[in-house]
Amino acid sequence: MKLETSVVIVNTDDGEGVMTLKNTDAKPVLLYSSVENLPGDKEESLVVTPPVVRVNPGDNQTVRFMLKTPPKAVEQFKRAIFEGIPATDKVSDKLQITIRQNVPLIIHPSSLKDNPEPWTLLQFKQIGADTVQITNSGAYVVRMNSSIALLPQNARGSMQRAYLLPGDVVSVKLNNAIAEGQKVQIIPANLYGYFVKPYQTSLAY
Repeated sequence: MKLETSVVIVNTDDGEGVMTLKNTDAKPVLLYSSVENLPGDKEESLVVTPPVVRVNPGDNQTVRFMLKTPPKAVEQFKRAIFEGIPATDKVSDKLQITIRQNVPLIIHPSSLKDNPEPWTLLQFKQIGADTVQITNSGAYVVRMNSSIALLPQNARGSMQRAYLLPGDVVSVKLNNAIAEGQKVQIIPANLYGYFVKPYQTSLAY
């Protein structure tokens, strides 16, 4: 199943987000679609339709993710799961392989202005001899490489995950004590998950 794009955007103004998939196989496929919450997120805020559908060879299928809870003032981050199960071949002894694709799903409030560089709202502060605190002060989900670096010192550390939700505050322990006059460098990802040029900003002491 070939995905039309690498992310599902649910705009609260529309009340839904869509993903179109194409069956590039020579056989029919059963497509199972669902939403997976991040750890700690228990809100079932979306309805998927159709959850299961047969897709014939060469056909396209649109899957809708419809909002069923009141929109929030900040972006929400979930995962969209698409699983293609080939039709059973009762004659052949060939192994049937299930393909499961897991892509980001972002619920974007219509009242929130689009921001192509939400990582500029991150705040970095030294809170220990070798520890940096990262605060997402914006209303946007920020995706990035999990590694951070202090320059020119080149001290490095890694977050436990490669995203920051609105309001998140995380601490990153570095491999060296922090020297004075450092800048923080991260490698952020754009809306579609592609890494962009490194971003540098000041480190507060």
